[in-house]
Amino acid sequence: MTDIRIETGFHRHPKTRKLRALINKEMGAAAVGGFEPAPGLQAAASLVALWSWAAEHRTRGELTNMDALDVALAADWPAAAEIFVDALVAVGFIDQGDQWFELHDWEEWQGFVFHSNERRERAKRAAAARWEKSAGTASNAKRVNSDAASNAKRMNSDAGSIKKHASSNAPSPSPSPSPSPSPSPTPDHERDPVDAAFAAYRRLCVPAGFIDHKRFDQDMRWAVMRCTSAAFGAEVSLSAAEVERFLEQAAEARRRSAFLQSRRFGIKFLFKDPGRMRDIVDGVYEDKEIAERAKPQTQAQRIAALADAPTDEAPPLRAITGGAR
Repeated sequence: MTDIRIETGFHRHPKTRKLRALINKEMGAAAVGGFEPAPGLQAAASLVALWSWAAEHRTRGELTNMDALDVALAADWPAAAEIFVDALVAVGFIDQGDQWFELHDWEEWQGFVFHSNERRERAKRAAAARWEKSAGTASNAKRVNSDAASNAKRMNSDAGSIKKHASSNAPSPSPSPSPSPSPSPTPDHERDPVDAAFAAYRRLCVPAGFIDHKRFDQDMRWAVMRCTSAAFGAEVSLSAAEVERFLEQAAEARRRSAFLQSRRFGIKFLFKDPGRMRDIVDGVYEDKEIAERAKPQTQAQRIAALADAPTDEAPPLRAITGGAR
């Protein structure tokens, strides 16, 4: 069993309120005695049920091989499946492709669940290593005891030799005085790219406006390793200096991009995958912002207009989402 993160302001969040408004409008539900209609409230509860189901059965947030009916069943949604799923996609709780659904920003919000399988595999490997170590202890005990006797004889003989040469004028192993200038810093190939990423993030990205993490947890370390080490799935391994250059470019990208400045992003956003790292370096997020401004009206603006419109003036859901998917 595991758990999921739900913000305390979930029920008051604009996306949740829009979801409830869309469902109530599509199902023709009206308020009674000042109380919100039941379908909208059920939609919010079913969304939480869908997240809980995914935490148990789809830890990566990918709803593969599932159609709208499968998603609705996983969410315990009792009414028309298409209405519920279309509303989740329209509001932004679910991302949709030609043949797939995916929970939006699942790794960013549910990182503990997302990496649960990796933690389980590491625990198995650690348990196996402890078992091998304990099994070898018994067999090593006899060898240690036999070695102890022979070592004692050798130490006694060495003691006499040490005493004999104690007063000799052998040179000190450490030069005195110490050499000047001091030895050069640790070579780059000996530095840990993950530790370098954490240090550079604090030095470069936090002043640029990225989230100031109080500490870097294991999920953050794992995210950096997956993007910088070929042994953990990266396309190529990056050196500490290359990681620092990337974070320097990320800090500059945030200063230039209105999109990156519009939200508080953290280190796991930067190291989501190698593709995102390339997008940041290539200025893709700046281009997206320009493209969004060129649109006469965004989908979010159309949804907001629906949520604020009177009951008899709001358009149906499929008029917003572009018809059947």
